[in-house]
Amino acid sequence: MVIGVSLGANRMTNLLGELGETDLIDAACILSALHKLWIATEAAKTACDGFYDKALGQNVAALYMKHEHVLKDRYKEDFDIDLKEILESMEPIRLTEIDEKITSKIYGYDGMYDYHYKAACCWAIPNIKIPTLFMNALDDPLIDEAVIDFDSIKANENCILATSKTGGHVGYFESFFGEKNWCRKSVLDFLYLLSI
Repeated sequence: MVIGVSLGANRMTNLLGELGETDLIDAACILSALHKLWIATEAAKTACDGFYDKALGQNVAALYMKHEHVLKDRYKEDFDIDLKEILESMEPIRLTEIDEKITSKIYGYDGMYDYHYKAACCWAIPNIKIPTLFMNALDDPLIDEAVIDFDSIKANENCILATSKTGGHVGYFESFFGEKNWCRKSVLDFLYLLSI
């Protein structure tokens, strides 16, 4: 059983779609996935003054810089990318800019929007062959209703979509100042029911 969260949920959904029928995974829970990633891109740039774009960008940049000594020659030779130069030129560092200048190039896409469209997990949902619970909060600043692929999930007998009015992006707290996360119970209940 697997659980994917946010952009990791997109990657997990794409994997589930690629695997189709599999003995490797019995069930999955997909939390706060950006099903139509290209639509969510604009929200990432602007929601909470670009908080998500900047925070994720800084994390990805730190990973690139941590491994820059290993990646630099290959990235320069194969993709004409100078990691250090590109990342140091960004102020502030944003994930959308990293996707435009680095990620899209190394994976062969024609820029960030092409990457976000073609790598979106909505295309994989019809191919999922194991029980999969999708959970999204309708007040998520990154994922409004236009980003959620209601139709593909509804059409797939292996998928269930649960939405809540509140929960934010990967929040799902029981109260505004609370520490308890109601999402955990829902995920565990789903996985438990499948195991009986």
